[in-house]
Amino acid sequence: MTMAPREDSEANMIFILGILGLVVCAICAPIAWAKGQSYRTTCRVMGVAPSGMATAGWIMGIIGTVVFALSIVVIIAAAALS
Repeated sequence: MTMAPREDSEANMIFILGILGLVVCAICAPIAWAKGQSYRTTCRVMGVAPSGMATAGWIMGIIGTVVFALSIVVIIAAAALS
């Protein structure tokens, strides 16, 4: 596998969405996960290594999505118990 290009705007966007999904707006996390998975699939088809920033954003998207889902479950459980 060869290295991904140095300036990769899609990788930057995935990374930023991953950070936003963890810190500010949880709805960005599933978007980062989906775009990161698509990016990784495209890289695999093209035979290039995915950018480290895109991989980090993809992982943050997965973590943020899990945290988002758990928070929804907790809110629903709290509302049901009140």
